[in-house]
Amino acid sequence: LSSYQIASQLRSNFFKKHFYIFDSFEGLSKFDHQNDTPIEGLQNAEARRKEFKCDEDIVKNNLKEFNFIEYKKGWIPNRFDEVLEKGTVALSPERFEELVETQEALMLDTRSEEEYAEEHIPNSIFIGIDGNFAPWVGALILDIKQPIVLVTPKGREEEVVTRLSRVGYDNALGYLEGGLEAWKNAGKETDSIEQMTAQELAQNYGSMDGEILDVRKPTEFLAQHVVDARNFPLDYVNNNTNKLDRNQKYYLHCLGGYRSMITASILQSRGFRNLVDIVGGWRAIEESATPKTDYVCPTTMDQETVDRAVEAVV
Repeated sequence: LSSYQIASQLRSNFFKKHFYIFDSFEGLSKFDHQNDTPIEGLQNAEARRKEFKCDEDIVKNNLKEFNFIEYKKGWIPNRFDEVLEKGTVALSPERFEELVETQEALMLDTRSEEEYAEEHIPNSIFIGIDGNFAPWVGALILDIKQPIVLVTPKGREEEVVTRLSRVGYDNALGYLEGGLEAWKNAGKETDSIEQMTAQELAQNYGSMDGEILDVRKPTEFLAQHVVDARNFPLDYVNNNTNKLDRNQKYYLHCLGGYRSMITASILQSRGFRNLVDIVGGWRAIEESATPKTDYVCPTTMDQETVDRAVEAVV
């Protein structure tokens, strides 16, 4: 279900400010028209219908220009079949590379963070299908019409294209057939992300020649962090890359490793070569001897402190 795209394309006055859309996963969702982003609200679909006085007939009537069909528990446009057909085209390494060059397609690697760290196509971006895939796609790929070519776990190509489409990204142009092995067999270069364990971080903490970047949210950082680490949230990476030095070495971590690998992939694609990902993230660091600040319960933080922390990274 391409909910974000529906929100961005519908012109009905009923949906001018906010959109209420039946989603096969989220029920009735509320969307901000100007920013094409979901607004947090009630989680229960039935409760949403009552709260917003919006029933199924109203929704269907205001979506009639899309000639919707019933799909599972929600509604999707008929043209989803076309999106799926286009997005699941098997691409040779040569064709994959050609689309990147001629269509300025974004290379999106949806494998695991471990696989991506070990080896990936240079300048590809990691957003793993088994993590918080849809929210990070929506937050980080700014152009909803962005052409995308995919590197996927074997056999999950259709799933990736479908989940992209559910958040409005309907311009997937295909996937790399044979994955990284086919790419290497074609004589093409690969890249990698250096990693270190939390124990190695603890052992080398006092003598490291770089800076620790904590890419968690400001409130997570405020609760507890490595002494002298800098908060560099993934949420705002597109606004803050210019605050980093390409000649500096950076050690990245999040809570468990997913967000830090996304951050590392983005920074590496923008010319940052001295990057080290901390395996296991904060969960592993917390159990190590790395110096940490005293823990502060998030519920006891005053709003002024939180606001200052957010302002510092926005």
